[in-house]
Amino acid sequence: MIEVPELLALDDPARATLDGLEPGERMLALGRLSREALLHPAAELELGLGGDRVRARSALGGGPAARVELALPEPPVPPAPSALRRSWRALNDRFPVLADEIAQRRLSAMMRAAAPAFRARVATERLDPVAPGAGRPAVIVGMYWLEVGGAERWALASARIVAEAGLVPILVTDQRSAHPLAAQAAALGALHLPLDDLASADADRALDALLGAFDVRGVLIHHARAVYRWLPRLAALRPDVPVIDSLHLVEWEDGGFPLLSAQHDAQITAHHVISPPLAEQLAELSGMARDRIHVATLLGVAGEVEAHRRRPFADTQTLVFVGRLVKQKRPELFIELVRRLRRSGRMPRLRAVLHGSGPAEPRIRSLVARYGLGDVIELRGSDVPVDHTFAEADCLIVTSQNEGLALTAMEGHAAGAVVISADVGAQRTLVSDALLVPRAPRRLLRDAEVAVLKLSADPAAVEAARSDQERKLEAFRDLDDATTWLRGIVSRWRIR
Repeated sequence: MIEVPELLALDDPARATLDGLEPGERMLALGRLSREALLHPAAELELGLGGDRVRARSALGGGPAARVELALPEPPVPPAPSALRRSWRALNDRFPVLADEIAQRRLSAMMRAAAPAFRARVATERLDPVAPGAGRPAVIVGMYWLEVGGAERWALASARIVAEAGLVPILVTDQRSAHPLAAQAAALGALHLPLDDLASADADRALDALLGAFDVRGVLIHHARAVYRWLPRLAALRPDVPVIDSLHLVEWEDGGFPLLSAQHDAQITAHHVISPPLAEQLAELSGMARDRIHVATLLGVAGEVEAHRRRPFADTQTLVFVGRLVKQKRPELFIELVRRLRRSGRMPRLRAVLHGSGPAEPRIRSLVARYGLGDVIELRGSDVPVDHTFAEADCLIVTSQNEGLALTAMEGHAAGAVVISADVGAQRTLVSDALLVPRAPRRLLRDAEVAVLKLSADPAAVEAARSDQERKLEAFRDLDDATTWLRGIVSRWRIR
């Protein structure tokens, strides 16, 4: 069992109860206990787990005696929608393309409004430095949550690099979640520290206690607002601790994580971005020196990308969408595209697979039924390996309103599929110029329909697109690989 001797003292009954849990649930239980141990350094802790109780004691000491009862949080329940939100949902359900057109115009306006804030900087706090903690050497890995996503995939790969170097990965999340990837994190020997419902003052206390308990060697930030907010305090208390943040997204609403990165530039050692377009945009908006922004690709995370299938497109005409069913990915546009292609009558063998899960799933199922596409679109969830879907794909459709560089584009290419993508993020780095379509929904649908019909009728167009994809991928391979780059950095943290 993973134990945290720096933070928790467990008796034998507590160990026995925790040993009886699944690895992911055990890690979440230890994380909740560890967080309270940081906040209540002399407390007796009692965690309810169904009918069981786990009793532990904070190993930190030095605070007032206390008894703290806690439980694992329930999965988040969305608040009841306001009248305005109900009206918006009704519009989205009835006219999804019109609703998305409005949403994209709003997104563009918000991006323009946020741009000036990129030049602002957050000052480091004025505090006396502290010595490294007496516990094991560790690295703080900030994450949004432990759920499926490109940033989370790279964050867990980073945590694996940390663990392989003999350092403890401390996964700090700041979003309430059931954390379905907890078992993967537990396999790395990671400590989970959830900050999702902590006030700022309590989060600062948790940081202070964490620095006292562990010998923190570095910080890696993967889309974690709470850890960005720690940086002015961390830089004052431990100015020797290097900080690297990783950015994926080019498009954002209120500035997003690129804005936080720019504003905390004084406390960050190096900014890692996964694509050249994001590096150029960040430098231009923020005024940061370009040499502080390092481009390193996630090809090593995606696995070897070699197109290995050359099945004629016209034989099967299978279109696929792979991604979470959320606003960012816009699965509604994929459904509308399939609807238009079917109505055209020019693809008699048309078949589609929509592979994903998420909060929009009920609406997606309803939309497929309403359009009468149940015999054309197969809906798949996590019970089907995504490799099976890619193996059947002739054409991958990426409809996202924003991306960094979608790993699905690399995986689609590896399966021999042609990729048609919205021209967002750094997609143009890998996708054939002829198959990039505008982000605006009506133009996306128009151009994507034309592209699919051309591919289905013209084998030469398919081969030209595949060759262009491969040419771009070769150029992308010449860039630094993020896994190799980070492994070299973390190895130096280990021997410091």
